[in-house]
Amino acid sequence: LVVWPESSCNFYLFREWKPTSKVIELSQECPLPIVVGGAAYEDGKYFNREWLLISGNPYGYYDKVHLVPFGEYLPLSSLLQPFLGKMVQEVSDFSKGERLSPIGDMGVLICFESIFPDISRTLSKKGATYLVNTSNDAWFKTWATPEQDLQISGFRAIENRRWLIRSVNHGISAFIDPLGRITSSLGLLKEGVILEDIKKNSYLTFYTRYGAALAWIWGIVGMCLIVSVRRKK
Repeated sequence: LVVWPESSCNFYLFREWKPTSKVIELSQECPLPIVVGGAAYEDGKYFNREWLLISGNPYGYYDKVHLVPFGEYLPLSSLLQPFLGKMVQEVSDFSKGERLSPIGDMGVLICFESIFPDISRTLSKKGATYLVNTSNDAWFKTWATPEQDLQISGFRAIENRRWLIRSVNHGISAFIDPLGRITSSLGLLKEGVILEDIKKNSYLTFYTRYGAALAWIWGIVGMCLIVSVRRKK
């Protein structure tokens, strides 16, 4: 599998044919599937999309379901637009994806979707045997955020016991094993390619099956202990 970063195509794939033909030609020459993304336009709506190409043919795609507020869309736009005016002119007008499901057995997380445990958990429950996180951390320049995003992605690998492939432009690309260990990475402001052998895993962990049930149980136990101590006093 070859994974390109988020928005690696700055054009509408399969709509603008001159640049699209170059991507198709490259995919046909490559013996491996390629994950490539960019903006998509369908039925009057814009989507942040990742495609899986195999031998030049689109095998499937995933549209981002958890958009960045004030970045990819304007919350309550009908109410805020008249008041904020020019302040929100640069906010994108993306629509969220209509379904949360893997592409084959690959679970895709676009950008900050990696910080939401339920997304990777749902993808794993629906058959994802490994996770792919494409992102663009250019928003955060050289702040601590790219490192923080990388560490947060590690928790998604741990929770579901899945390998996680992270491909980022202006960020930290890395491979994270099912125990959350970074096995290889490409540092901030570095250009290059990293390679790794990974294993697919269909095992469902307790967390994948039941979510935060254990946390709720311990929370209830803790409250009961607090009430018990107060009563004794």
